[in-house]
Amino acid sequence: MVYNGGVEAQERKAADSGETVVVSFRAPRELVTQLDEIAKGDQRTRANFIVRTLTHAVSLEPAIVTIEQILPRLVELAQKDPDSIQTEYHRGAMAGARSMLAAFFGKRAIRWVNRQVRARTGSPMPHVVPLSEDGNRYGFDTEADVYGI
Repeated sequence: MVYNGGVEAQERKAADSGETVVVSFRAPRELVTQLDEIAKGDQRTRANFIVRTLTHAVSLEPAIVTIEQILPRLVELAQKDPDSIQTEYHRGAMAGARSMLAAFFGKRAIRWVNRQVRARTGSPMPHVVPLSEDGNRYGFDTEADVYGI
């Protein structure tokens, strides 16, 4: 799974509209050094990197697009064979995407992103409870729409 875009055009549109405001704030030197390092690796200026990061944090568009890319194949495979290796792979990809989102933004963000994905795709959200070594599933996925898949 590779995130392949959609956000850059929105950033350019906002930047081109001329509706910008200068924001100034103090930050720990170590944080700024780390931001500069990441921005340099991304071939961006510090300011551009911060604006891009904040834009993504507010819209959560990269998370929405990532889950949108995983969901169709997971639904298709879960309906065919819910315990296949391919289904488990995509179930793991979805669980990983959700975990990363929760780590950065909390569990409420998962719910919000899942609602956006459901609205855009119209697809159900299968559970991501992994298959245990004994062949059973233990746990409950509160974000799942289809508990049998």
